[in-house]
Amino acid sequence: RLGREIRDVKEVFSALKENLDQIMGTLQDGLMLFTRDWKVVLVSASAERFIGVPRGEMLGKHVEEVFTDANMLGRIVLDAYALHQPVPQREIEVEQGRRVQFALDFIEERGVRIGALITIRDAESVRRIENEIELSRRLAAIGRLTSGVAHEVKNPINAIVVHLEILKNKLQ
Repeated sequence: RLGREIRDVKEVFSALKENLDQIMGTLQDGLMLFTRDWKVVLVSASAERFIGVPRGEMLGKHVEEVFTDANMLGRIVLDAYALHQPVPQREIEVEQGRRVQFALDFIEERGVRIGALITIRDAESVRRIENEIELSRRLAAIGRLTSGVAHEVKNPINAIVVHLEILKNKLQ
């Protein structure tokens, strides 16, 4: 019975791990989860793109083995690690002039830090989405204005048509 329970728990665990891997593979944002002693336990596929290191090479490694102070992103992470300070979301420039939004937050349980979470997102795609939302808002406003103008123009034209019909009937 104990063996069956262990198998059941393993099946549930492997199903959860499979689901989590699928979610982490499809996320657009780069996510990295660290333990209390700053070892990488979870990396999304997008984080791999932003950092330039394969996920398999990052898992289980200490923060100092993953990041170096050779680039801005590495310096920020290592400074946050050394000072034990979170990094509020900010935009930074990474390789080849590419800009990303970066944040580092500590995860706490009952006031005790149990890990850290790094979030990285492509700033250009965020700007592109914001621009599309703004364009949609403006187009909707233009549509409302156009329908209002059409209504205001249509009423006098209808009145003119009615008066012309009456005049036509009187002339006959």
